[in-house]
Amino acid sequence: VIIGTRSGKVLALNKSGEPLPEWGYDTGRLVRQIAISPQAPNYVVISSEDRCIHVLDSTTGKPCWEKYRTGDWVRCVFVGDIDGDGRVEILGGSGDNYLYILDDHGNYLDKLYLGYQCFALFAAPLENGGPIHILTSSTEKELTVWTISRQGQQWKYKKAWEKSSDALLFE
Repeated sequence: VIIGTRSGKVLALNKSGEPLPEWGYDTGRLVRQIAISPQAPNYVVISSEDRCIHVLDSTTGKPCWEKYRTGDWVRCVFVGDIDGDGRVEILGGSGDNYLYILDDHGNYLDKLYLGYQCFALFAAPLENGGPIHILTSSTEKELTVWTISRQGQQWKYKKAWEKSSDALLFE
């Protein structure tokens, strides 16, 4: 079990709930979310109020590479193969209204201007065999679905649909 604290500490607990002695990390600010993907079980991806996306080795708790700094608090993270190339991408929703896309070594690939602070995100195909869709929720209680594709080094974004909390869907 891996946990993040309000003070910014990230700890691994054993099956008895005791901290593993050599495993630990400190973001310095509140940990917002921790993501581990079956596609990349060696990565522990952390969003923090220090404005960074952190990636730790799941075995040691040590950083895999330098943290990636965004323009504001990182509120949410996701890890998965977004473009179908067999390698995971790391997504980070930031308070600066952008969704950041990093490669599987923490290098910046692109960022999508959302127009809102991303509160939560998830990626999955919405139909069998369909393309990956990125689902985001905003601090304004809106649910937005994006399609993201990649052609060479060029990323393309399109808003598929959006629902507000005013919609009958949420009643």
